Amino acid sequence: MSTTSAVSASRRIIRQPAAFVALALALAFAPLGSGTARAAGRWPGGTVPFVVGTMARAPRLSPLKSGLTAVELPQQVTSGGRLTVVVSTAPHARLTIVVAYPDGRTTTMVRRANGEGAARVSLDVMYQPPTSAESILVTVHAVRAATRREAVLDDTVTGKVTVLQHIVLLGHVRVPPTVAAGGKMRIVVTSNQVGAQVRLRLTHADGQVEVVSAGAIDGRHMATYVYPVPADERGPIGVQAVISYWGVDLNLPVRPDTVTVRARSQGQPKARKSDNGGHHGHGHGGGNGGDGDGRV
Repeated sequence: MSTTSAVSASRRIIRQPAAFVALALALAFAPLGSGTARAAGRWPGGTVPFVVGTMARAPRLSPLKSGLTAVELPQQVTSGGRLTVVVSTAPHARLTIVVAYPDGRTTTMVRRANGEGAARVSLDVMYQPPTSAESILVTVHAVRAATRREAVLDDTVTGKVTVLQHIVLLGHVRVPPTVAAGGKMRIVVTSNQVGAQVRLRLTHADGQVEVVSAGAIDGRHMATYVYPVPADERGPIGVQAVISYWGVDLNLPVRPDTVTVRARSQGQPKARKSDNGGHHGHGHGGGNGGDGDGRV
């Protein structure tokens, strides 16, 4: 599945929250290398950034040996990535490589070593661990009939490789365009990963920065935070979110969303000191009823 088609699919997420899960599963089997890939598309009202989290490329294990055959394997691979098996054995030996997955499936490849007894085999790891990581079993069987100069070859080498879960993390922040000083600002963060932790970074006009926890993404794929705006707040407030899941962080938006703070009307009561922190992390809030339906 290409990044372009993934972005196109993301446009429907705002109307169909369940599409988060389908898109994540589809992207999970996209053959990506190590590192972190980023992309961004448009959905109604804003940008939809997402990151694909993988782990750093792992060093290869010391060669596993049996008879005349030595096999090199990586310590770990990422789901949807490539598993490369390097074999050194007798010249022109017939190699059978079998990869056994925890779900009972197997993949078998047959190759022949070159005149120097070397072979390099790569295959896609089409397995997504249900947890952060699981092991697969790799078996290399090298055989060759006896010749006048060489004895029969029948070596079997077995090793394990850790498969890391391929994490696709999508997200979006929704804030109101304006909020009254002394009122409440409702911030909604959506993500495809239920249980992901959300932190908010609020930058005030005087340069002061607040970092607060907005809790975890719930079963509706959202986390809601109600921020009590100080009565003496002057100038706009910049809002950014960091969504964290299994070591993968998504910072969004790249440039903070700016919420304009308007002066409190004469008839509006001042915010009580006891309000500070009283509504943090709740999925509802008082104050301006239209704050939650503002800019997306």
